[in-house]
Amino acid sequence: MERGSLRVRLIAVWAVFLVITLQAASLGLQTLFERSITRRTLSELTLDLSLLAQALHRDSNGTVSLATTPADPLFDVAFSGRYWQISNENQSILRSPSLSDQSLPLNSSIMPSNEQSYFRLKGPNTQNLLGMVRTLTLPQAGETPLTIIATVDYAEIENAKRRFFDDLLIGLVGLASLLLLAASAHVIIGLKPLKDIHARLARVRNGELRRLEGSFPAEVMPLVAETNALLDAQDDALEAARTRARNLAHGLKTPLAVMAAQSRILRRRGDTELASQIDRQLEAMRRHVEREMARSRARGPGATHHQRIDTAVAIMHLIGAISILPRGQQLRWEMGLTTPLMLGIDGADFNELMGNLIDNAQKWARFKIKIESRISNGNAIFTVEDDGPGVAETEIGRILQWGERADTSVPGTGLGLAITSDLVAVYNGRLDVGRSALGGLVATVTLAIRQETGRNAAA
Repeated sequence: MERGSLRVRLIAVWAVFLVITLQAASLGLQTLFERSITRRTLSELTLDLSLLAQALHRDSNGTVSLATTPADPLFDVAFSGRYWQISNENQSILRSPSLSDQSLPLNSSIMPSNEQSYFRLKGPNTQNLLGMVRTLTLPQAGETPLTIIATVDYAEIENAKRRFFDDLLIGLVGLASLLLLAASAHVIIGLKPLKDIHARLARVRNGELRRLEGSFPAEVMPLVAETNALLDAQDDALEAARTRARNLAHGLKTPLAVMAAQSRILRRRGDTELASQIDRQLEAMRRHVEREMARSRARGPGATHHQRIDTAVAIMHLIGAISILPRGQQLRWEMGLTTPLMLGIDGADFNELMGNLIDNAQKWARFKIKIESRISNGNAIFTVEDDGPGVAETEIGRILQWGERADTSVPGTGLGLAITSDLVAVYNGRLDVGRSALGGLVATVTLAIRQETGRNAAA
């Protein structure tokens, strides 16, 4: 995922939400568990007090005794934290074996103002105890109240809380993992329409589709509609620009013809120097018009009116057309074409691009022309070589300029390579020209098989 990704942001929001929610749930569950176990413990202590109160007996001598004692075995284990004690006027008279020779402290802070209450106190060996206290007056009149205390070590509650928290933590981690996976699936499914739009836009850019088509959620339909409207506006603007370029070129033809006629008149009158200057300017203007006409015809990768073409078939058609000409019949054609090699390019643009290269090669070749195509690193690479005289390294840059020709003895305008360079640039490709192993010129065109719109368009 990229930095700034919408998917990362949504999952991050989910993660923060889950952390906060599960942490709050954890605190709430711990509080509820603590309250529950405390209530249960107080209920057990209340039961112990009731059993002790029911078992109290005073004989005729005034001696207090217990008919039975609570059955919890911890009351018999020394310093177990489970204690009971019966006191009379702050004096312990009966206590559980677990207290051994010690007694629970009695003071006014733990003495109840009503019949029964609970409290915290320090016990033997500095134990932190939770206790219940109850006052009881035996039926004999005039007797002083007895105080009954039952306690439990609070460490039992703390240990139970700790074990519960450990189990809760494991459960919450598992739950968080499942919820995060569910959130990721939710985000991925929710963003899938955007991914579909991206893929279809790439197909539009490649010329496989003219518009965004298909069924999309209502939330993204306005985006689809606006995108289609933008594509329509782009096509209209491109067509209008091509029309204006064609109109301009055609509009210049008549003035150019008039000026050419005036040049011929001047030449017949003997003013050859001025006529030659005018002819040079007219030729420059004609080359400029021809090149701009070629540019206006180029649809480019953003056009949406063409389908992907099999370049091998297109090249074979071009060679078939040129090889039947007298000059083409004199040459040996060697081909190494990858087929099929589908490319998102307007058919007319590709024919003009490769046609210029093949035509240039057949003009200069002595005996042989070699044409190859291959796929490398997601690019389609086309190579046209000839065994002609070639071009010096210092002249390569010049022949790609407007109407520049390495040798004026061969017919032509010198625009073929320049127009090819323009077309390749329109499709964000590259044209390389150099010396061929055959001895002549080699022209290599590199075009992306897919004209992608973003860094991750192929992902």
